[in-house]
Amino acid sequence: RIPRRQRRHVASWADEVQVPAGKTLTKEGEYAREFFVIIAGDAELQRSGQRLAGLGAGDFFGDAGMLGSARTHAETVVTTSSTRLLVMGRREFAAMMWRFPAVAERIRRQAATRAARRAALDQLSKRGGVHAAASRP
Repeated sequence: RIPRRQRRHVASWADEVQVPAGKTLTKEGEYAREFFVIIAGDAELQRSGQRLAGLGAGDFFGDAGMLGSARTHAETVVTTSSTRLLVMGRREFAAMMWRFPAVAERIRRQAATRAARRAALDQLSKRGGVHAAASRP
């Protein structure tokens, strides 16, 4: 999560949007064009059609596609309620990461944690145990 104080820094580089429940914000495997921070509302993180976690205020996503060499979204994110978001493109994301090192460090740390979790899920999936692991947030 990005703390409220740091969200103000992110907001200076982003557009604020309101989206309805049921809106698909990212799709697994699609080119990553945007980085998102939830201001209010809820969303669900999914991979291979399985729910991985719920997301709420302060949570962010789209970072893997912005930071990684793959440049694609690792998961699908769908809103589960009316949701207010901060959204920024690649150029704004890169500038924000350079300008605010504390925010950048938090995002990089979380991206590394998520990458490790994805690798573990991939291993479980190969052994047929992904459903049990995916149900835990």
